[in-house]
Amino acid sequence: MTKSILSPKNDFVFKLLFGEAENCKATTGLLSSVLKIDPEQLSDLSFLNPFLYQDSEKGKEGILDVKVKTKTAEIIDIEMQILKVPDLPERIFFYKSKLVLEQIGRGNDYSVIKKVYNIIITDHIYVKENPFYHNRFFDYNPDYATPFKKVSETHILELPKLPKKSDGALLWSWLKFFKVDSEEDLNM
Repeated sequence: MTKSILSPKNDFVFKLLFGEAENCKATTGLLSSVLKIDPEQLSDLSFLNPFLYQDSEKGKEGILDVKVKTKTAEIIDIEMQILKVPDLPERIFFYKSKLVLEQIGRGNDYSVIKKVYNIIITDHIYVKENPFYHNRFFDYNPDYATPFKKVSETHILELPKLPKKSDGALLWSWLKFFKVDSEEDLNM
């Protein structure tokens, strides 16, 4: 008999698994596999308040799923996006902009701004232009493939594109974990 489980894609479960300091190892493992960063560089994560407060009466608020800061003060937003939303790029840009603005105050030099990462795990296909389950976006000159200063990076991870067989990447295993829906699958 197959036992059902609470899905790691569930908003509450996802935040418990990856947004709590007690589960820092899991968060570090996931981030290391997505960003291809040595886990040691992520060893001292700080779990931050996920609320992006409005900065004026007419401003807009946002609530991130998971918000962490690395020991080098880089900010990482991790989102689980189950529902297909037509304005995903605009939402990501809004979150990214707020995360940059939070880093700088009146009188600060712009050099205080550290890199911002957005990691979006989707349960639908968003990037239709290719078959890859991991797509990375950043600013660059498309005529010469010259990167602009790497102040931000966006990673879109698409669960429906995950191959049935492992490609050997640790990220494949993490995404396979998000797709489990029974205790039997989880144990495998």
